[in-house]
Amino acid sequence: MTKYGDALKFAAVTITADKEVVLAAVTKSGDALRFAAEAIKADKEVVLAAVTKSGGALQFADDSLKHDREVALAAATQSGCTVNNGMSMKELVLAMINKDGGRLQFASDSLRNDNEVVLAAATQSGCTVNDGMNMKELVLAMVNKDGNLLQHVSANFRADKDVVREGIRSIELDHPCYAGLTAGVPCLFDVLKHNGASIESAPTTGMSTNLHSAAATTSCGVGPWANRH
Repeated sequence: MTKYGDALKFAAVTITADKEVVLAAVTKSGDALRFAAEAIKADKEVVLAAVTKSGGALQFADDSLKHDREVALAAATQSGCTVNNGMSMKELVLAMINKDGGRLQFASDSLRNDNEVVLAAATQSGCTVNDGMNMKELVLAMVNKDGNLLQHVSANFRADKDVVREGIRSIELDHPCYAGLTAGVPCLFDVLKHNGASIESAPTTGMSTNLHSAAATTSCGVGPWANRH
């Protein structure tokens, strides 16, 4: 396992819940943390080993450890950010985001609901935003520019129909799946019938049964979640 850390993705559930095995895997490939059992993703020793190898592995850690300064500092350092031991949790996250707006996904859900943090992520991602915009306006600007950013925003916005709709509108609308739809952007329900995979960034909570049924019955997926439903 130490030689091929990503082989963990092929392991049985009992193996992905074995701390010793997962620790060996993330020591070789930090991103192998994504294949670990949920309980292991909340183990600080394992997560520290993962982010020390690959700062980006922080995105796969349990949310409780995304609040941990030691873990965040290790991830930021490994990612080449200019950080120090005296920085607060928010400062560490901002340092990572100022290097790459996509690193918003590394933040805890509470920080993904912080205006300053989201503004920094949106700005670094090239969105047209300003510090007078409220949180929802910032999130809408992000997913309008790139629907894939829906996976990086906080859980409450992934359950917001306006945000999900805007994200879907910006994902590959020229794809053949959309042929024959009316001019302009179709409603969320119609989009999901053609691109059910897009709903995977939105949690079940807050979304109607009909929307998820439309997503589940589609046979044509586009974007980063294609062919996963």
